[in-house]
Amino acid sequence: TPLGALSVVICAILSSIFLKEKLTFFGWLGCGLCIIGSVIIALNGPSEQTVGEIREFQKLFLAPGFLVWGSILIATSLVIVIFFAPKCVSTRSGKLRDT
Repeated sequence: TPLGALSVVICAILSSIFLKEKLTFFGWLGCGLCIIGSVIIALNGPSEQTVGEIREFQKLFLAPGFLVWGSILIATSLVIVIFFAPKCVSTRSGKLRDT
């Protein structure tokens, strides 16, 4: 849900207030835009049906669109982990390399 995704934004704002973490201008701008966008989507979005039974959820889970999306997501994640991450992270310190 759009409002459920705001927990990350709220944590960023609260950490800057209570833990004195630095949040740049663009960080504040991004947090504000996320809040405004989530509120707009929540207020104007269409109402969705709730899944009442396990069988209905199973139909949604086994739908071809969801299976394709999940496969693409898993394949992309594996490509990033296997090919790109070793090139960007130093093995000793765990810090990002300057590329």
